[in-house]
Amino acid sequence: MDIDRLADYIEQLCREHKMVQHSDGERHFVNLNDDKRNMGLAQELRYPAVYFESTDFVLRVASDQIVRDYTCHMEVFEHVSDTGDYGEIERALSSAERILTDIFARMMHDRTRRAQDLKWLLRMASPTAIKVVPLQNEHNALYGYMAEFTVPLPGCTKESINNFKITDNG
Repeated sequence: MDIDRLADYIEQLCREHKMVQHSDGERHFVNLNDDKRNMGLAQELRYPAVYFESTDFVLRVASDQIVRDYTCHMEVFEHVSDTGDYGEIERALSSAERILTDIFARMMHDRTRRAQDLKWLLRMASPTAIKVVPLQNEHNALYGYMAEFTVPLPGCTKESINNFKITDNG
């Protein structure tokens, strides 16, 4: 499992979600780590929009294994027509909160119900707490939330060891 597979999975959830309805013709999702597909995206992105990115990772050593714990962010934004209409802003925030919650609920559901299709999701630790903060971009009339969560990717020890030439100093 890698971060690209997680991004593809979240993109698929955005295609299936009734409020987001992401498609190739109506873009509502963007993987910010994929520079090739993001060219000119600002002009074609529709709202509500879901942004995903992995920003950094921590190497965690556990007995004889190294695990990469990736820090990921998922942002959900809604566009409002009037930044002075606090009722519209509250509706946008409520919608963004619902979408974000729905995506994480579906991920947890899929971990237990669709294990055959998504074996890699089982290896991902179930987050016990997901930090969510409100976001606003008044200049662009965008309001929403950002969730920060960690995705542990075990199993990099063997592939890392195989990247060395073995010399016999014996």
